[in-house]
Amino acid sequence: MKHNGKISANLDENLDYYRETFKNDQTIKVRLLNPYDFPALRAGIIFVDGLVNDLIINQNIIAPILNFKNMSSLTDTSASSSKISGNKLFNILKENILFGDDITETNELEKLTDAMLMGDTILFCEGSKSALIISTKGWSVRSVDEPDSERVITGPHEGFTESIMMNLSMIRRRITNKSLKYEFYSIGVKSKTVICVCYMDGIADKSILKSLRKRIKAINIDCILDTEYIEEIIKDGRYSLFKTTGSTERPDIVSAKLLEGRVALLVNGSPVATTLPYVFIEYFQSGDDYYCDAYYASFNRLLRFAGFFISLSLPAIYLSLITFHQEMLPLKFIMSAAQSRSGMPMSSFVEMLILIITFELIREGSAKIPSSIGTAFSIVGGIVLGQASVEANFVSLPIVIIVAFTGITGLIVPQLRGPVLYLRFILLFLSYFMGLFGYMLGILYIIFSVCSLQSFSIQYTSLTARDFNQMTADTFIRMPWNKMRKRPAVTNTDNIIRQNSKDERDNNES
Repeated sequence: MKHNGKISANLDENLDYYRETFKNDQTIKVRLLNPYDFPALRAGIIFVDGLVNDLIINQNIIAPILNFKNMSSLTDTSASSSKISGNKLFNILKENILFGDDITETNELEKLTDAMLMGDTILFCEGSKSALIISTKGWSVRSVDEPDSERVITGPHEGFTESIMMNLSMIRRRITNKSLKYEFYSIGVKSKTVICVCYMDGIADKSILKSLRKRIKAINIDCILDTEYIEEIIKDGRYSLFKTTGSTERPDIVSAKLLEGRVALLVNGSPVATTLPYVFIEYFQSGDDYYCDAYYASFNRLLRFAGFFISLSLPAIYLSLITFHQEMLPLKFIMSAAQSRSGMPMSSFVEMLILIITFELIREGSAKIPSSIGTAFSIVGGIVLGQASVEANFVSLPIVIIVAFTGITGLIVPQLRGPVLYLRFILLFLSYFMGLFGYMLGILYIIFSVCSLQSFSIQYTSLTARDFNQMTADTFIRMPWNKMRKRPAVTNTDNIIRQNSKDERDNNES
């Protein structure tokens, strides 16, 4: 068969083309169908073993074709069966014989091949220059469970899986509104990965959607296996330590962000959804905040801000004080620190570097080993190494306490673990050479670099507040729901009210 992008009217040529194209691939199955009671009908199906539901193929395709007894009643009885055109037989197959809720007709080989490799079955008929794509996807997927990195005490305990259609259905179950739109794209020259852009029509910013579509169409890469591939390509501030696109494995969080006017991006084969635009304050907002009392949620959010500052600054401040600014410390503290450092072979700077790296090694090791022993490994490793190092006069006790406390507070905001680790080292080096002056230079650099970022034309340091009354509604603290009447200022939509008062609702209804 000559490959010109179109299929042939000759069934054998079509089947031979796929046999030759996939000659060394034994997962490609080709089946010829020729009913005994109606020999004029010759059809062939091709599918990928392991990607299809065998029961659907057997019951909805093979059995109806081979067991159909009244074929003649659907054809012109005045003509012999051998003279029935291939197009007529093709239409009979499509409209009267095959069972299936999703059957598509096409004559393009590329579409047929892509569909087959996605788990569909393609059907050819002798004499017809069109073929059918029959939905038969049936590969196994992971069960729906709660993501380990985003667990909540109260609220939904569902998480995304690697199946994009299952993930989209979980969003659709939460937002049963016709304004919820899905746009599908095929990205990756070799992988042809299916991705989906989700947004609420009338709430999402059209300029953000236009920019996102443009960036997606500009992607030219062989393979897309995860949302992180796309995030790195489409995000603003590509070389910044801070993310300008959000990520989550929870359908309830995605649904909430869609209703706020954001856009979500899902990739087939990945349980992680990307949300945009994304601003800095979202690092400190958790799904758990909205499933508990507003006062308790506000306290937890303030703890996250404090934990971020402590994890970032405590080692650098301690090092600068004991190195350059001892006069700022109480006398008893200085004497205690000096006594603990007597006989130490290394400087406080080197001790702190070694302990921080050791803590990261323990954390990374506990994350890679089986969960049944991961916790024991991290606890025993930290206690044994810390105690042994102090007793051997290898490191001083205050340094151990500082690094341990810094590591614990760093776990409060896990999304910031990467940026905090790098910035902690930068502040540590600046403080070692210039004291508090170097520390302040580092803080100013962080502030300026964060303020210079944007996420799809939205200022990265935006507090998402539209007016003064909304300034504290859902920023550093979370107010009760009756105080959060407006959507966050992450879009330029006119539809900013998400909760009307009774009088406003009555006026709208009238």
